Amino acid sequence: ISAYLFSSDPARVAADAREYQARGFRTFKLKIGYGEQADIALTRAVREAIGPEPLLRLDVNGAWTPGTAKRLCARLVPFDPAYVEQPLEHDDLEGHVRLRASTSIPIALDESAYTLNDIGNIVRAGAADVILLDPHEAGGLWQCIKGAAVAESVGLPVTLHSGGELGLSQAAYLHLAAAIPNMTLAIDNELDYLGGDIVTRGFRIADGQIPVPTGPGLGVEVDRDALARYAVDSITGAYLDPARPGWFPVKPAY
Repeated sequence: ISAYLFSSDPARVAADAREYQARGFRTFKLKIGYGEQADIALTRAVREAIGPEPLLRLDVNGAWTPGTAKRLCARLVPFDPAYVEQPLEHDDLEGHVRLRASTSIPIALDESAYTLNDIGNIVRAGAADVILLDPHEAGGLWQCIKGAAVAESVGLPVTLHSGGELGLSQAAYLHLAAAIPNMTLAIDNELDYLGGDIVTRGFRIADGQIPVPTGPGLGVEVDRDALARYAVDSITGAYLDPARPGWFPVKPAY
């Protein structure tokens, strides 16, 4: 699995990277998209902390414009990124095609690849070197398996996006990763950021890895008490409307 690095402070991400490396992680994913100078400083800090050998992924979450992406990719080459993830808006496949042609850094797409149709469009356009799959967005495990096969047909590797999944989803992700032939890259993981779980025996990371469960079904058992404790009737988000002070978006939980 890959280590997730979240901070706009270069010293903090460097310290976190060294800690993860000491725990056996060999792949690192760094959130960037804070601005050109900040992105360079963060990337430099992590690369200097972990050395030249570990894989370093850079996740932009669509924060760059095409011009910024081309300029920054040129500046990021010395740090040898394994790939730059979702540099442009999710619907800008043409922009990703042009960017891919202009840089030696591999381009990975995540938000652009939520559905099977999305993956087909990416493959036809030649817009990515790596595709990230997400069972929650794609419509389940079988859709991800089909999406991976589409990518495999043109020689593209795939990996899994992480959305802070709890034990049930984590188990499904691990089985999926073990079953897909072209899932040759470490999968994303946010286990360290969770404050609890809903399975009786939570997952543990050892030497940068999580073993695939071996029990019946997904290999985990739901903790009913924890499920009741964490259950909510609605989800309140932090996406506020400046025109309506005090308003919070609420949607049914599902």
